Amino acid sequence: MRRSTGDPSRAEGAFGRRRRGGILLLYNISTHVKRPRRRAASVSPRAAKHELSSPVPSIALIVGVTVVVYAGILRAPFLFDDHATVLQNSEISSIWAAPANTPLAGRPLAHATLALNHAIGGFEPLAYHATNIALHIVCAVLLFGIVRRSLLLTGKEGPWGQSARVWASAVALLWAVHPLTSEPVAYVTQRTESLMAAFFLCALYASIRSLRSGRAVAWKAFAVSACVAGGFAKETIAVAPLAVVLFDGVFAFPGFREAIAARWRFYLALCTAWLPLAYHLLAGGQTASAGFATAVISPREYFLTQPAMIARYFWLSVWPKDLVLYYGWARPVTISAAAPFFVAIGVVFALAAAATARRRALGFLGLFVFLTLGPTSSVIPIATEVAAERRMYLPMCAIAVLGALLVARLVRQWPHPRRAFAVAIGGVAILLGARTMARTAEYSSPLTMARTILARWPTANAEYLVGSESIAAGDRAGGVPHLRRAAVGYPPARFALGSALLLEGAFDDGAAALEAFVRDEPASLASRNAHALLANGYAERQRFADAVPHYRAYLEAFGSDADAWNALGIAEARSGRSADSLTSFRRAAQLRPGEPGFWMNLGAALAEQGDTQAAQRAFDNARRIDPNISVPRLPAK
Repeated sequence: MRRSTGDPSRAEGAFGRRRRGGILLLYNISTHVKRPRRRAASVSPRAAKHELSSPVPSIALIVGVTVVVYAGILRAPFLFDDHATVLQNSEISSIWAAPANTPLAGRPLAHATLALNHAIGGFEPLAYHATNIALHIVCAVLLFGIVRRSLLLTGKEGPWGQSARVWASAVALLWAVHPLTSEPVAYVTQRTESLMAAFFLCALYASIRSLRSGRAVAWKAFAVSACVAGGFAKETIAVAPLAVVLFDGVFAFPGFREAIAARWRFYLALCTAWLPLAYHLLAGGQTASAGFATAVISPREYFLTQPAMIARYFWLSVWPKDLVLYYGWARPVTISAAAPFFVAIGVVFALAAAATARRRALGFLGLFVFLTLGPTSSVIPIATEVAAERRMYLPMCAIAVLGALLVARLVRQWPHPRRAFAVAIGGVAILLGARTMARTAEYSSPLTMARTILARWPTANAEYLVGSESIAAGDRAGGVPHLRRAAVGYPPARFALGSALLLEGAFDDGAAALEAFVRDEPASLASRNAHALLANGYAERQRFADAVPHYRAYLEAFGSDADAWNALGIAEARSGRSADSLTSFRRAAQLRPGEPGFWMNLGAALAEQGDTQAAQRAFDNARRIDPNISVPRLPAK
């Protein structure tokens, strides 16, 4: 095989002789088309005309349709993880400091966009949802550009003479309105996915432009910058350099060897995106268990769960009905149960790999799906979420191309196939858009969404969501039974269950649930609040010995809480640990020296220990702060 000189126009000649078409050389991969003549590919007059045509009308169509489909989400409330990333985000006023132990950990760029939304509109959801819609539109427009430029790169047209612009418009439109891409748009926190995808698609688009542009260096620099920036949005950007190599080896060069020989420096520069990812992982960014000690699964066990989930993703891409926002924790699966799905997914993967040798565009599309799913749907364990439909956000780009191809094949025998293609794509887009609008309506309240999850994918996690959201909506009686069922298979639900039972006056049952929670989830953020509830509950019931360890556990996390130090001192004193209470009362008085009650408690503890002079000084401090306070006068020694 002749080696490529790195000139794409020459590479296309060798590429044509080997029957390797571009991503949208779907005319050449259709069975009714003859093998192209053995000559260098050239841009046809029609293709050249379409290269000069303006993409603005198509972009305007994509933007308009997307806005119409997603307009209803603008007033949707925050839900679930949005509390941690927005409403309870202590760093929401700081652009640069992403909070730990949240979905934003290790993703500072995603946090920065939320901080900007907060600066614009505070805690009103409008700005946050508008930003999500804008990011989705950016991704759709980039997909349009990638498909269009891929056709122009090869100098060919779409099926039956469809222009590159029309074909790219069809693909982008199907992707933009498909319900399976709706989660990163409708769920504020999941903009991490669409933000990463925007940088991913930017890198791929810029790489394609660099192949035929007189400003190749600038386009390559833009691609590298997009890859690096994506590393600060979400970890799955890691596969972007591999996607660029895959595209070049399939479309722009005779093979991967020639592509690497011509552009290895560029590929190496793209891989610098892995540096911020490595830093954030070492610094403790997103972890496998997200802080839950009971959410543990091995890479092997997680790998066994994924074929069934991938098969579900593929089905939903064809029949997007009964979508699920949260699939719950990963649970062990036997090999025998996973085997049929392994076989089915393995066959699809093998066909995609084999297609790169014969029908290159189809092979690229298949491998692109598996490549972009790989980081989250293989051996890297994500114990707290066995599946997530948002993981199909990028893979759906390739599936949208396949969908458009299927529509084109179905109408090829119709009179006026070009017009029929446009009408058919419009009809499919309307059906998908209507389904997406119905899906976004389910985001109208957290309780509504929780109930859809439980109805469609019943798990202990879903029971917890319904129970906690019912209580938040004021229906404690209706929520507690869900929490009891959730606590059996989802240990973190014990915190919500225990808290609800305490409010109902069932202290013993509530305390038992909270004790089990702090035992099983000691590192969870909620365990600190659980310790506080237990400590105060025991103290109110004069069970001071039981309260002491919980006050101490709480103060390990919140050591600046003067009231907690004072309460600990009281519990220690009342449980016969008067010597220990001195330290607690001193700490309380140091943290808040203007509180006379703290000085009074300190003085009493000192007097009990026989240090009357120190006790008198403490009492005097209390009187100086509040002259009306009654303090004892101790005899001088």
